Amino acid sequence: MEVIDERDFSALEIPEDDIPVRAVHYVEVGEMTPAQIAILMKQLNESFKSAKGGTHYVVPIRNGKIGSDIVFENEWLEVVRNTCEIVDNQILLKNNIQEVKILRQRV
Repeated sequence: MEVIDERDFSALEIPEDDIPVRAVHYVEVGEMTPAQIAILMKQLNESFKSAKGGTHYVVPIRNGKIGSDIVFENEWLEVVRNTCEIVDNQILLKNNIQEVKILRQRV
């Protein structure tokens, strides 16, 4: 197995306090059957159940792509509904989150 890590830690400051983290994980399922994908998603969701900071979202992708457009739209809308809220006609991250960092890792 080869791990390709695209993260740049050079400018990353790690705070001393524990900061809650919520994440969206895109998981490659390749040629798995729907039953295999269901089992994998169940196990991954279970592993994140006790994660600090709230829910972690797991979205299956096949051969680098997120399903059909309709499936993608529904998955993305669900993530947005769970992570964002509208305040004074502006879309904001829930729980007054002020900062987002995007880390990419491909295994």
